[in-house]
Amino acid sequence: MASVDISALYHRRRLLDTSFFWTFALLLYTPFGLVLAVLRLFLFLQLSLFLRIVPKAFFLRRWWFRGIQPGLGFIVTTEGSEKRKEGSPQILVANHVTMMDHAVVESMIPCAAVLGPYCSPLLQYAMAHNAYPVSDGVGAMKARIREHLAGASSLPILFHPEDICGTGTAVAGFKYWPLLSGSSVQPIAISCSRPFPLAPHFFNSTRLGDLFFFFFVPWTTYHVRILPAASQLEGESKREFSRRVQQAFASALDQPACQLVHCDVVEHVKRREQDAVRAQLVEVDTDRGLLQTHGDQAMVSISDIHMTEEDEMARQVKEVFPEASYSAVVQDLARTKSVDATITNILEGKLASSAETEPKPTPSVKSTHHEAKSARKAKPATYLTFAERKELMLEECRERFLKRMAAAQ
Repeated sequence: MASVDISALYHRRRLLDTSFFWTFALLLYTPFGLVLAVLRLFLFLQLSLFLRIVPKAFFLRRWWFRGIQPGLGFIVTTEGSEKRKEGSPQILVANHVTMMDHAVVESMIPCAAVLGPYCSPLLQYAMAHNAYPVSDGVGAMKARIREHLAGASSLPILFHPEDICGTGTAVAGFKYWPLLSGSSVQPIAISCSRPFPLAPHFFNSTRLGDLFFFFFVPWTTYHVRILPAASQLEGESKREFSRRVQQAFASALDQPACQLVHCDVVEHVKRREQDAVRAQLVEVDTDRGLLQTHGDQAMVSISDIHMTEEDEMARQVKEVFPEASYSAVVQDLARTKSVDATITNILEGKLASSAETEPKPTPSVKSTHHEAKSARKAKPATYLTFAERKELMLEECRERFLKRMAAAQ
């Protein structure tokens, strides 16, 4: 198997080319596209009623369906239709490119049922297909295929082994292969193109959104290649048989084959989202080193912010002890990184009160306690420790209580 970039297996957005030309062209086309989508919706409802009423075995049903396809917005070209002969396999295996794949095959080969993860229930009802959801499990799918092959119906079953809607760049891995031993299949390779760079399907898109843009675009061209029938060889395992059929699709579509499935794509998208979140967090952490000022002021560096913080801390200390030397306060703050520690050093006499004046006598214990209390009151609440805030609240409550008692007397 070739090495394929997993991001090539899905589209991240509907508009594939966001250049000015295509954006402007799509903007001009939007009014016409909306009118076209409404008209095609009414035509689709009428076609659905016709297909539900007319039996599949009636030959005019297929010709009518193919004749009305251009009005619905898809043009089908075929290649290798002569390989579908009498007695051909009753199991059709097709790759998945759009939600309308089974409608395209239905216009060429009427089918009794469709098995695939992206088959729209609305389209299955319109095409009168039996609903065989893959969510029932491989065992239930095998039982239905065995029942169909044992019945008298001459209509084949269309089967999509891929569990992801392809992008036309690679053939994804076959997740579903509920075929019986010795089964024969008829591979059908499908490719599509549009005049606008609008993806038929992108990651996490809805079926209604895909259907709307299918009616919105001018047309969608499908090229269907009927490949030679393939049978499981003697001694060949089902896994080897599925890989051989996958290689046949890859050769016909000129695309590499890989073993990546839908769960791999989901995990890849999750990792991309997580990486994007991490990158944003790193960018935020980096931006913390810069400060956006108001008006026409420029950005300042991290060192300028640190200097501003030190100046603010020094200003707070000077508000409590205006006689303290500014240079001594700044030096002590550079060492302690704390307003409380610097004030404590001043109270304990470890820091000179003024660089220009003589040292003052050591304050008494009472005055020291009074100054510490005043310092705690002068400091903002954000710079107080829990114990200091608690003591300050008790002192304030005590003062209010004494004032009320004095007023009562």
